[in-house]
Amino acid sequence: MNNLIFYDFEVFYQDWLFVASLDDNFIIIHNKKSDLETFIKNHIDYWFVGYNNYRYDDLILSDILNGNNPYNLSKKIINCDEDDNTYCVTLLPNFKSLDLSQDIKRENNNKRISLKKVMGNLGMSIIESSVSFSIERSLTLDELETITKYCCNDVLGAKRLYDYRSQYFEAKFALIKDFNLPIETIKVDENKLVSLILKCKKYNEPRDYLSINYCNNINFKLIPDEVLDFYANIEYNYFNGTDYYDAINNSGNVIVKNKKIGKYKTKLLGVPAVYGFGGLHACTKARMFVNNIMQVDVKSYYPTLIINNHFYSRSFDKPELYDYIYQKRLKLKEIDEVRSDAYKLILNKVTGCMRSNQIMQDYHNGNNIVINGQLILTQLIIELGKYIILLQANTDSITFKYNPKNYDEIINIINDFENRFKLKFDKDRIKFLYQKNINNYFLITEDNETKFKGQDFKNYESNKSMYYSNSRSIISKCLVEYYKSKTPIEETVYKCYENNEIERFQLIVSYGKTYDKCFSEYNGQLIEQPQKINRVFAVKDISYGYIYKCKKVDLPKKCKNIFEYNGTFYQREKMPNSYDHCYVFNDSVDKFDKSMLDLDYYINLCKKELR
Repeated sequence: MNNLIFYDFEVFYQDWLFVASLDDNFIIIHNKKSDLETFIKNHIDYWFVGYNNYRYDDLILSDILNGNNPYNLSKKIINCDEDDNTYCVTLLPNFKSLDLSQDIKRENNNKRISLKKVMGNLGMSIIESSVSFSIERSLTLDELETITKYCCNDVLGAKRLYDYRSQYFEAKFALIKDFNLPIETIKVDENKLVSLILKCKKYNEPRDYLSINYCNNINFKLIPDEVLDFYANIEYNYFNGTDYYDAINNSGNVIVKNKKIGKYKTKLLGVPAVYGFGGLHACTKARMFVNNIMQVDVKSYYPTLIINNHFYSRSFDKPELYDYIYQKRLKLKEIDEVRSDAYKLILNKVTGCMRSNQIMQDYHNGNNIVINGQLILTQLIIELGKYIILLQANTDSITFKYNPKNYDEIINIINDFENRFKLKFDKDRIKFLYQKNINNYFLITEDNETKFKGQDFKNYESNKSMYYSNSRSIISKCLVEYYKSKTPIEETVYKCYENNEIERFQLIVSYGKTYDKCFSEYNGQLIEQPQKINRVFAVKDISYGYIYKCKKVDLPKKCKNIFEYNGTFYQREKMPNSYDHCYVFNDSVDKFDKSMLDLDYYINLCKKELR
């Protein structure tokens, strides 16, 4: 899309500021409603792109053009819960906007991420304005200049983020076009969009959430008795009056903070495995494997289970529409990547939506999908048992070692299993696997293709999701290079240094609502860091120490982590993964003096992971 304007508002007691970027030029409007109104009218055919603008900036814009001082509205939005969208604002008609924050929380393991953190991950300046939003007067010229500078930087951050999220919007536009939905539908989240496409109608689900229907081809003689008993006991308790969540959470043998969490830990072919109400997870403790490895992935596992077993959400008006989308996606895979990914989104969203308070809600069939998915994968593992050494199993795939002389027999079993269960498998032969745990590993196929999974390795190369997190990626770079080509850790560290890949050495730290301040150490003294989000590097200068997140405490305790600051006592806690000698640098990483870096520290840090 070319007709994009990136924009941001800042609102104070007597001042508001609008900053937009159009064709690499900034448009700045301060307290002039008529200028803002003219600019919007002259660009009515453009899409205005912001971050969190559906909840904030779009409303502020409308409030200003409705003739109001937006300060009160701004305070109300900021002080309300982030999911509260009940604001009495008449939105500007025909105003088209895109919100870069939409669905990010859902995609990021349900964790909210601020624009500042995104910018930090991308190596941009995250210096925040020192001008207080609590000033109850008009801003001075110097204050206004400061605010303008940082507002422009936020607009650049949104513009940079769009490069990473453009495919998200392209997919939504493609679906809106293909299914003849109003263009305004672009504003709904993915779950709502999928429910509109599938023409879902609210279904009043009976008390059958845990009435489990098992697939016909499951051989229960092969499934471990304790796994079947785990699900049977949950079902029994539920139908004898136990609340749905209590029936699950009071079952199993996995205990966290003295409470069961609805999971069952056992062993599968001698490997620790966990069953529950998500995917099967199993993983050996050993980390590194070479040669004669195979990874078997079930293609479109949950969508296929839905179609094969009629586990559709009972909210679907026309279940055959889901089948049509499934077949259409197969055709699109070879000719249109954007639309293929968009159709994949529809197929994959359904299972999650079925087990949430969405219009697609159908816990009964949602649970049927995930429970059967685990048992079917278990049966495949058991059938292969005498020919393989299981390395890991994860929701829709299994990875194992094998003896080459058994290769044909293994393939025959898998092919027969495919036919019986009407599934399709990808079978990759692997020459190297390094797994830190089930959620973090990388592998190299016999075709020399490298695949990554998890936070620990995903930033080995720049990718479309690095804006979520990008801390200490020097570790993943060093580990992959070492295991892939035996490149010494020192060589990789020095190469990244010489190539000015400075963002690989950064650590982005932040604190949440349960903490009050951030402090760093210098010459044994605690120095307040006014920002919630900071970028730190490990440096040679030992004058610098740790960086801490701190919370207020009522009464001082006689221990080292309590200190007094401006008459208030705080308890300090070292930021996770922080370096021994942290130097805070929040400007753009290309301005950092890299000679300060303690390369020996990073080398030792990476070597600790070689185990």
